[in-house]
Amino acid sequence: MAANWLYYVASFGVIFISLVTAKCSDCGLSWHRTNGNCYLMVEEPKSFWNAEAYCQRLSRLGRESHLVSIADQQEEDAVEAYAQLSGHSTIWIGYEKDPVVGDGLVYRWTDGSPSVVYEAWAGGEPSGNGEDCGSLRNGHQWNDRGCDNPYPFICEMRGKNV
Repeated sequence: MAANWLYYVASFGVIFISLVTAKCSDCGLSWHRTNGNCYLMVEEPKSFWNAEAYCQRLSRLGRESHLVSIADQQEEDAVEAYAQLSGHSTIWIGYEKDPVVGDGLVYRWTDGSPSVVYEAWAGGEPSGNGEDCGSLRNGHQWNDRGCDNPYPFICEMRGKNV
């Protein structure tokens, strides 16, 4: 009788801990959680738009997923560290030339985040010349690239308060 009671108490504890863990680490397998956001490094090179579409298909639990947007230096540092672990010299970030503005070098984030809050372009970038999509180069500088070029990329889901 005591053994049955202990079994039920232990089972409840495992279920409770599993539910709490699932709620607090809601990124999913293979995602990396930093500063409340979830990041996923995708090693398979894709064009900018195929990478964005891939990220959008990963949306879950009412949270949208897009190519990574970088809001400030703290997030830049976290994304750089994560990108450098992959060993790739160039990865897509979710920054694209704004087609509404036309010929200007005005960029926007694919997730709709404010564009002008933070930028970290390498010297002489963005250069234009038909290069309308943003990449992270050598882990710490942004560069505009031709959108059809295939590169690995990072998807991001913005965090929820848990």
